[in-house]
Formats: sequence, C-alpha cells, structure tokens
Amino acid sequence: MQEGSVAIVGAGAVGQMLAFFMRSVGVSNVVCYGRHGPVALSGRVLFQDQSTTLGSDLTAPSHQLWLFATKAYDLVPALEQWLPKVEGTTPLSILSNGFIEPELSGIRFRFPQHELRKGVVSRGARMLADGTLALSPKGEIRWGGANDVQAFERSLMQALASKGFVWDPEVCKARKEKWFCNTVLNTLCGVYRLKRNADAEEQKEYAELCHEVYELGLEFWPEWKGQEEFLRKKLAALVATTADNENSMAVDMRLGRKTEAAFLSGHVLRFQDGERRFPLLSHLHAQLLG
Repeated sequence: MQEGSVAIVGAGAVGQMLAFFMRSVGVSNVVCYGRHGPVALSGRVLFQDQSTTLGSDLTAPSHQLWLFATKAYDLVPALEQWLPKVEGTTPLSILSNGFIEPELSGIRFRFPQHELRKGVVSRGARMLADGTLALSPKGEIRWGGANDVQAFERSLMQALASKGFVWDPEVCKARKEKWFCNTVLNTLCGVYRLKRNADAEEQKEYAELCHEVYELGLEFWPEWKGQEEFLRKKLAALVATTADNENSMAVDMRLGRKTEAAFLSGHVLRFQDGERRFPLLSHLHAQLLG
C-alpha cells in the first residue's frame, strides 16, 4: 500500500489510465477531477488480456501529488481552476500533449509559487464504444524536474517502475521529440482518417512532412540542428511500437470532436511567411481546420 493521495485533473482515457495504475500499486487515495469537481470512475479496464473494474475516491483532505492530464486546449482553464487549491510546495506535473509553453507563460506569471513540471505519455489508452478503457502494454509515462523528488513521489515512482513510469529530470527533451512525432503522425492520420499509425508512413507526403516539421521545430529549439535523422528514427520507433493503434486525432476527426491540432501543426500559423516556408504543413493544417 502506497499511503498518500494523488489528484488527477482530467478524467479522459489518459487520466483514467493514470488512476488505474495508481490504484494497482495500492495508492490509498486517488481522486479524478473534471470541470465540476471529483468524478466517480467505475468502468471496465482491459489490460494485458485481463479485465478489471476501475474505481476512484471522491474526497481527500489534501493531495501529495497533482497530475494534469487534460487535452491541451483545456489545460489553461484547468490550471486556473485548480492551482489556487494546490499548495506551492506540492509537486505537480503537466501531461498534456503538444508544444504548450506559449500558453503556460501567463500561468507562470500568475502562480509563481508553483513549479510547473511537465511530462510525456507514450502509452496508448482509448475508450471503446461500450465505455471500456483499453490500455496498451507498450509505452511509458514519464515526468520530472530539476528539483529533487519528494519522498512520497519517489516511493510512488519506484512502485510504478515496472509499469512504465519513469522519473526523468530532462523530460522536456522527450516532450520536444514527442511533439515532432505527433505533429507528423497526427496531421497525416487526421487529414486522411487513417485507421492505424503505421498507415502514415505509406503516405506520399510522409518524408516531406517530416522535413518541414523538423524545420519548424528548429525555430523553437535551435539545438535540434543536425538532429533530423535522429528524430526520424525516433518517429520510426514510435510507429513500430504503436503500429496498430488508431490515432487519437483520426478518432477525433471521425467523431467530429475538437482536436489538439493547434498545439501541433497549428504552430505553423505563428509565422507570417509560414505558408511559403512550410507549404505542406500549412496545407495539411488548413485541411484539419476545414
């Protein structure tokens, strides 16, 4: 039993996955929060050919760790709603997708007492039509920061290590690499409604899009210079790991839901000459919006 309490903001597939793993190692109190407060989770979970029922707590006097697992477009409202309730010394990590740093600048100014650590999720989690949460056995959940990890969080990460959880002081590097991978994969899968991540590699625009996304990334992270082939290999490895997964943006497009495109391909719009410098990415992003 891991004595302590964890708060998870965001009760979608990723948030419920986090709750499942926290409870699997015996965390004594796990509370998932939606826009209107604690959310009761009682759905079925499929993981490694086993089925179980997911439960969560609805109350807790305080939490020793906060995880924000909302969609990127919901992140700022979620932080504004919940940060006033979080003590400044309590560790928190943001697991939302995409390049979110521009959106966080205002939050950092308003809540200087909080260290807004970030993380990255590469394990697949999706909700089936009947409400079942299906989890991939592959992938990782990692977060970290420059400061030393506190005792509860250290114990928790040790307990979760065998389940793909990693404490990574340099996790921002992994987030940048994930942005590259997601911008390529999600853009192609979203535009063409591809059923599998592996199908993206078969698209005629794949190589050109990889290059344009790399060039766009260089505008944000000059240290990427000379790393294009390295990033392409990272992408190939991710595709191999998630080859049969239905891409999340393709699902959102198919169901007519809001996508996270603004935090991936949408960054091309930050440049006045973006259509000239990144013609393919600009064209594909416009199709996502259309």
